[in-house]
Amino acid sequence: MEPSAGIDGLLRRMEGLLAPLEAGGDPGRFFLATYLRTTRAVAEELDRGGFRDPAWVERWDVAFADLYLDAVEAAQAGRRPPEPWAVAFGPTDRLLQPLNRLATRRFLRESRAKVWANTRLLNAARRTGPDAYATRLAELEHLAATRVADLMAPGQVVLKLAVKGFGVRLRDA
Repeated sequence: MEPSAGIDGLLRRMEGLLAPLEAGGDPGRFFLATYLRTTRAVAEELDRGGFRDPAWVERWDVAFADLYLDAVEAAQAGRRPPEPWAVAFGPTDRLLQPLNRLATRRFLRESRAKVWANTRLLNAARRTGPDAYATRLAELEHLAATRVADLMAPGQVVLKLAVKGFGVRLRDA
């Protein structure tokens, strides 16, 4: 579990971990393959110069992905990964897969709607002036922090999302 050396090293590590998952028909291959495609897109954007701080983006992307890949490697080696990953990789998640799929579809739809609603409200506040914008942004930050705290409480996150919904929405002004 050595840290990946840059985004190119990260891509090689992901590809190497994906091959045995695909060969064995492991359901985890779908998430890793999606993550690999996303990481390739980030690498392309880095090459294109599309980020304001490319060095930071690369460090952040590699560090964050390495946490997941370390857990995949631990599971593949027969070791117990850190607890959040053990739950995600374990039988509990497999039993809940049908519900997880329904919840995932719901929270993707819901998150898009909330993001656009919040964007419209923040844009309206920005046009009103800096104080109105700062107030709305502070409100959004408070709502988001409260929601994250709720999701971090013990229990199945996907079930919480299915029951309580995903994300936050600013109140209409």
